[in-house]
Amino acid sequence: MQFIENQRIFYKKVWEISGFNDAVEEYMDDLNGSISSKFIDVQEDVEREVNGALEDFGKQLKKAIDEKLTQLKQYV
Repeated sequence: MQFIENQRIFYKKVWEISGFNDAVEEYMDDLNGSISSKFIDVQEDVEREVNGALEDFGKQLKKAIDEKLTQLKQYV
């Protein structure tokens, strides 16, 4: 019986393109940054729309209250 030291039974050859992993990591960082930035843009748009709608509602409510007060003053 003969023993051979350091002989691999299973061997997988790995091909690697120089700098590919770094490029993928940089791309993923850029993509994550873009998604985060877009989320902030969407959030700001939603806040602006909601604030605008609340402001319009407030104006309409004030107008309705003023009209009702005018009507009530006629009875007094």
